[in-house]
Amino acid sequence: NMFMCRVSMCGPSPLTAAFRVLLLAALMLCANHPIVLVAFGRRPMHLGWACCVLAASTAAVAASTSHDRALAAGRGGDERCADEQVLMQLRPAQLSTAAPLAPEAACHTAVEGESECYEHVDWAMRLGIYSDPDWYPGLSVTSSFVDFQAWLHSRGDHGCPKPCPTMAQPSTAAPLAPAAACHTAVEGEESECYEHADWAMRFGIYSHPDWYPGLSLTSSFVDFQAWLHSKGEHGCPKPCPIEVVTPSAPVEVSSTPQPDQGSSTTVLSPAASDSRFATVSQTTARIQVGGEVRFYVIGTSNVAWQTWPDQLHAMLRDLGYVVPSQAYTLTNQVHPSSGPICDNANEFAGLETPRIGKVGWASWGFAYDSKEDCTPAEFEGQPEIGQHGFREIAGHQVSCINSWACNPAGQGKGTLVSPSAVAEDVKAAHVVLLSNWINDSKQRWAQFKCYKSENVDFVDTADITVVNLRRLIQAIHSKNPETIVLIMALYPGSSGPFVIESSLALTAKINEKVRTLVNEPNTFFVDYTVPVGQDVFQTKHTGHFNCRGDKVMATKVLEVMFDAGVLARSLALPKGDDSARCLAETACEAMVDKSCCQRSASCYVDTQGLCKSYGPGAQ
Repeated sequence: NMFMCRVSMCGPSPLTAAFRVLLLAALMLCANHPIVLVAFGRRPMHLGWACCVLAASTAAVAASTSHDRALAAGRGGDERCADEQVLMQLRPAQLSTAAPLAPEAACHTAVEGESECYEHVDWAMRLGIYSDPDWYPGLSVTSSFVDFQAWLHSRGDHGCPKPCPTMAQPSTAAPLAPAAACHTAVEGEESECYEHADWAMRFGIYSHPDWYPGLSLTSSFVDFQAWLHSKGEHGCPKPCPIEVVTPSAPVEVSSTPQPDQGSSTTVLSPAASDSRFATVSQTTARIQVGGEVRFYVIGTSNVAWQTWPDQLHAMLRDLGYVVPSQAYTLTNQVHPSSGPICDNANEFAGLETPRIGKVGWASWGFAYDSKEDCTPAEFEGQPEIGQHGFREIAGHQVSCINSWACNPAGQGKGTLVSPSAVAEDVKAAHVVLLSNWINDSKQRWAQFKCYKSENVDFVDTADITVVNLRRLIQAIHSKNPETIVLIMALYPGSSGPFVIESSLALTAKINEKVRTLVNEPNTFFVDYTVPVGQDVFQTKHTGHFNCRGDKVMATKVLEVMFDAGVLARSLALPKGDDSARCLAETACEAMVDKSCCQRSASCYVDTQGLCKSYGPGAQ
């Protein structure tokens, strides 16, 4: 007669392993003597026998009074756990040497696609802990997936089971190979080294460069692991050195001076560009081949965590343009702070592509020079945070806070990006790309806190977007009317790495409304589609394009700039029905039409001019 007796504690602290062993022994002793059915925990998920509790109580002794007080303080007097007070009396004593009578309770670490637990853990780890760290007591940006799942499990949230622990190798373990042996950490192995090296490379070096003497934004994963190894931290072994492979047929390069700075930038020669890509040309264009293309990117996490600005930079360079590195004052990144490592990452990893990437922000964070017009109001459900403002935009009350869910605790150092400051910063730029409005329509997943709890229809959020985009664009053109502004389209919804097909129609309505209503001079809308049924979204940052989706975005920017007469040369790309067919094409090595390969999300033209498969990127 097998059964389980589920006993849980308030808060994140579990019962000790020793007590679980003792309780299991009691269960085995009294399994044949049922008295009364009882249930412990926030939900009566499993039933046990009252005699089990009595037997366990007989075998246990009360812990010290101070320990009781500490546990009670940890619970904070949560009334929801009143049914668990009896558990405070069931404490084992002197069990450190007790032999285990049975294995620890079953565990399962969530995996993608099986339940809502994985999605909530992933969101909390990848976004929530950064935008609202106060929501996750006891966790930090370096906490693992298992840590986050354990935290949700302790709260009984989202059906998360108890995760299986990760077993790290002790630092004092005897080596299995000579001291000279090396090993570069990889994701998923039983070690915390990979997670810490990856976090340091993608986040730590940007937020706390002083923590990493001798390292920089361009240091490799191996560099970061070697640094951790030298400090004896996180069980990091000595990494293997990167093998430098010399290409058999190096691409010819030439050095072209920059008129503004007098310095030298290496760019592909026109001959090399022509031999690699299929191109189109026009004589009447604002920027000729060999000329400078100064572009500036403004966005949210889709700029901070995606590679499309970097891929665009590399494409412009390889088409024969000079992309100088300007001395901008507002940009906070020159590389993605996190995201996939693409198959062709070596082509753009060394490029500096300045951008403003504000994770969790929305269009209103870039549209106002001050908050003087904000009416003070209490933050939703949290009076202790204080009074924070709302302003009316397109007939809706919109928060003056700039962070995900408009939580004041998550807005960081910069509370707004002033449009007048942006205009001053970009006055010498040829092209400004705006991808700063993507979160306007996603406030449903933040309980509409940014809209003062008003359930604003998806399509109606475009009215708020248009007002804010116009304010920013008009400020930019007040300094330089010739600046080209490109508004990047909203991308569709995702489920794991795939497009949610049912979201395409709604996304198209929002995009069309923004495209039609903005209607400013020298302003163009960059619309694009991605193939349904193909892996185009990240698994690292859900809802964000991976390398394939980013390639589609960068390619479309080139196409719009060419059609608008900005560029004299661009990639040749199929039109009409051929465009949709090539976009979904995956038989890359068999493809003879380079323009089709250039359009495809899953193919790319390599440095030898051959069409090759293009993966989603290592994440």
